[in-house]
Amino acid sequence: MVTVIGGSLGAQAINEMIPLLRGELGPGFQIVHQTGEGKGTGYEGDGYVQIPFLHDEYMPLLQVSLCVISRAGASALADFIAAGVPMILIPLPRSASRGDQIENGRLYHTLGCAYIVEEENPDPALIARYVRELADDSAVLSGMKEKIRWEQSSGAAETISQIIVDRSGKKMVP
Repeated sequence: MVTVIGGSLGAQAINEMIPLLRGELGPGFQIVHQTGEGKGTGYEGDGYVQIPFLHDEYMPLLQVSLCVISRAGASALADFIAAGVPMILIPLPRSASRGDQIENGRLYHTLGCAYIVEEENPDPALIARYVRELADDSAVLSGMKEKIRWEQSSGAAETISQIIVDRSGKKMVP
């Protein structure tokens, strides 16, 4: 199962790309797609479920997913690391953000926890290739999950939080 987290104002490009991704993946994959209220894709088909918002089922769904496709916001990334789920990240471009999602995505890619797809080219074939690689190559999947487990236990969240605070020039509240 692949979980797609859309729904925010900046997720329209992801929402619009998912029907194409479904076609690229074929029938062997289940996609659960959080679209946001009133932001459905208009696509329905076998193996594809749209949900406006995930609530209590959010973390359990992430934990049983092969991977998650999402933007690269800090809160979402913390959730994905906590759930132990490999990521395919499509960071908001600099034209729509401060560039923090691009930096977040690069960091998690460098750490071996995520694939990165640029917003300017959210190629469904490339994303499908990443999903299939995780599904078909147990060494790749277990390697990525091992990197995520290391991140869970290494204090990485605190380190990343401190980097963000340091760059902001503000002091953390005790």
